[in-house]
Amino acid sequence: MALNAVRQLRQLNIVRHLSTAAPELKYGDAQVRRTQETRASNHSKSDLYKFYTLPEEVKSSLFELGGVPKVFKEQSQIFNESAILVRSCMIELVGYLKQADKLDGVPCTRFVVYGEFGVGKSLTLMHALQYAQENGQLIVHIPWALKWFAYPKEVSLSTTKEGMVDLNIDAAMWLRHFQLQNKKLLEDPKFVISHEYIWSAREKSEANIPLKELVEHGISRVKYASDVVDALFQEIKKLSTQGVCRTFVCVDGYNCFFTEHSNCRPEDKSKVPPSRVTLTQSVINLVQSDWSNGSIVLGLSPRANLPDRRASPLPLYLLKKEGFESIDPFIPIYVPELNDEEFHNLLNLYESKQWLQLKNVRNEIAFITKQVAQKVYEYCTYK
Repeated sequence: MALNAVRQLRQLNIVRHLSTAAPELKYGDAQVRRTQETRASNHSKSDLYKFYTLPEEVKSSLFELGGVPKVFKEQSQIFNESAILVRSCMIELVGYLKQADKLDGVPCTRFVVYGEFGVGKSLTLMHALQYAQENGQLIVHIPWALKWFAYPKEVSLSTTKEGMVDLNIDAAMWLRHFQLQNKKLLEDPKFVISHEYIWSAREKSEANIPLKELVEHGISRVKYASDVVDALFQEIKKLSTQGVCRTFVCVDGYNCFFTEHSNCRPEDKSKVPPSRVTLTQSVINLVQSDWSNGSIVLGLSPRANLPDRRASPLPLYLLKKEGFESIDPFIPIYVPELNDEEFHNLLNLYESKQWLQLKNVRNEIAFITKQVAQKVYEYCTYK
């Protein structure tokens, strides 16, 4: 009862606050606040609560094969514009990344982005990825890890790791994603592998061949793709530690690696949890702090957990003890619901695009959606 009373008071406070602002926020009166600064590296407090347009070249080079939330992708197609709201959590994360980039030869820093469903965690990761690309970093990006376990393309028993299973088609598709995101960097002759990898009696990758050839081997020889991903992660850790490059690792939905069930079914139709998938081992090894000259950003989402474990967005609850200890220590980045300025500027955008055509409904929208960005978009769809 006490908790319900608190919620009701909060909702009343929202309505009371919006009512006082109503005269200057009527339909069609307010203009969309925008910033002309499109580089994530340059965003500052002066850009807060304003929209910037994601450059098309960044969108095509970073997110052609994944990483854009479904709702944002749909909105961008409808509005014919990829408008991203600059938020304090984005500037906070990039600020930390800038500080981490000044540290040479120290273990990589880990950041955990968390919050309720639909508040904008994936857009915060997109902003961080844009920063990494602008600063010439090697990018290791897993757009939505749950996809591997919820909708696997093919499941086969591993020939190199007893008791494990491979998702080779998914691994090959991810290698293509990695290849596109790092197309320019992979041309650098300094990116070579450290030792020989033997795939079969007739196939092997010689030591000192270009890293891009290792990636191409996993794409063209799909049955080795999972093992190639594991080898690639080992080589990236070595290259980064040696100072050849600075690496940015970003995994969205990291908590799904620690759930008990998946839809992975090998030939014997047995149930395989994520812990028995080779890609899981590879990713967990990658995010350890046993290498340097890198930053690791992990997104957590209640939606990446099983339905019976989505009551809280807090890291310890979503990851449980095993997952939490796998990345401890880390710096938490909380993504909240929209504040009043962000909420009103978002509705200004919707009005300017004729997505919201009813007048004097801001109080209603704030009350029903609790100013959760995705809920605001979905509610305005029917307004």
